[in-house]
Amino acid sequence: MAILSQTLSSSTAAAIRIMYMIPALFIMLLLTVFFFIAYELFAIFVPKTTHNHNRNHSSPGSIAALLKPTSGCRSKLGELLQSRALANERLRCTFQLTNTFVSADPTIHSTFVRQMNALISKRRGGGHSTSDHQEWLDFLQVARGAVASQLNSPQSSTAASKSCASCGDSGRSCGEAFNSPFAEFIQLLTLKVIIAGLLDPDRDMDSIDGEDLRVSAKLITELWGKSKTPPPPSTTSSLDEAYFPSDLKVLKYHLRRLLPNEESYPNPIDFVIPTWETLWRLVATSLAHVHENEEYRQVFESLLEEPSYRQYRGLGLGDDSRTTESDAYPLIPESPMCAEWIINETLRLHPPSRHISRGFLGESDEANRTPFLRVLTAFAAKVIPRSIVQWVRHTNVSERSSASASSHLRLTVTEVADIESVHLSTQIWGADARMFNPRRWAVRAEGKVALTTTNDESGKTEPPVFFTFGHGRLACIGEKWAPMAAATIIAAVLEGIKVDGLEIVGTSHIGGRTGWDGWMIHPRGQPSPEILKDARI
Repeated sequence: MAILSQTLSSSTAAAIRIMYMIPALFIMLLLTVFFFIAYELFAIFVPKTTHNHNRNHSSPGSIAALLKPTSGCRSKLGELLQSRALANERLRCTFQLTNTFVSADPTIHSTFVRQMNALISKRRGGGHSTSDHQEWLDFLQVARGAVASQLNSPQSSTAASKSCASCGDSGRSCGEAFNSPFAEFIQLLTLKVIIAGLLDPDRDMDSIDGEDLRVSAKLITELWGKSKTPPPPSTTSSLDEAYFPSDLKVLKYHLRRLLPNEESYPNPIDFVIPTWETLWRLVATSLAHVHENEEYRQVFESLLEEPSYRQYRGLGLGDDSRTTESDAYPLIPESPMCAEWIINETLRLHPPSRHISRGFLGESDEANRTPFLRVLTAFAAKVIPRSIVQWVRHTNVSERSSASASSHLRLTVTEVADIESVHLSTQIWGADARMFNPRRWAVRAEGKVALTTTNDESGKTEPPVFFTFGHGRLACIGEKWAPMAAATIIAAVLEGIKVDGLEIVGTSHIGGRTGWDGWMIHPRGQPSPEILKDARI
């Protein structure tokens, strides 16, 4: 009996201890949950810019895996969009963009893609087949009209504008010589082509105001540069406030005048930047390589005679047996030059996006916590339902659908695809990788250069090495249309300046968004401004 009594007494004592421990454990659990939520909310709402990390990818395989993940959560469309939106946060805050490039919302993405595809396929020059002559002929006429308009615009000619101010005439009828900064000329005529040839093809080109073009092009370029050094968070009152509101207000005013249809274009900059900002640079850099080379110029003269995708790719040139698109890259390097090789080589040497970034949340979180915090938050993540954890960590981004909180998220990893390093790699492109050599594109991809993902004889998948238009599900929508459009504009420019007795002059340095000092369009044979300046000195 004594033993039984002692056993019951021990059991009772243990039960009592357990009863006292249950509330304590419950309180500890509540404190853990409270700590976890407070810690994560603190990370969201308190800026901690020092905890951002960069990872660089410079090999084709690594870049392909970043831009086109094949497994895991990163391969889902929502995750792909969010990673792009996080990386483009500075552009959202600078331009107040609302399109898919700054949004994690799949609905916004599908709507934008559908609208852009409709514009490309139904407007002038939308065809990609070998029977699209009429579509590209219409686009060529728009480009010719834009070139003629710019060549006769007083805003494009420093000498003509002065003369017209004195006599009250318009254009260059005063007989003064045409002198225009090269980059500005290409910017304005390309923007005019985008408006009249793609976004609003029913628009009368003469109704497009030159000042609207000039201010819009100038401010987009300036704001893009400013976006790389945004103001500190303390100078903005909210996450939705524009970085440079006064400049943006002026830009929006002029863009609305260029695209007055509010129903089709509620936020014009959402469409102008993706269509124009890279296209004008492709036209300018291509012309910088082409304008002094007779063979290259003849290629674009041929495109004027036959403005089609087939002519652009050089299908059927020289050898009549080369009649299919699979034969676009002939085996013989001495084959006739085509516009596609020139455009591809320009895009290789001067990729519009030298780096493509993606942002990811919380990937380096553990590295920034003390051992105690790591253990405690790991425990909290196990005991708290996963749905609550995901909501706490991501609700601020998902609710806004534009990743507007990215600059305030404490732990963000930015992974950067170094496109330029791959495009200039001597291991991939040969010893002359930094030279402009369109004929390198005359060699078939098989066994030489894997322009797209291919399988070798062993069945191994090889990554692409040409990333101008990105890679994967978020690749550029206009990757087929834009190169042909650029070639058509180039052909129209070369034709226009030749007819008017003008020429392009420049320096050994080819610019990008900026850096075009010394590049001019002026009468053929006239000394360049740099020579005249040296003579005066």
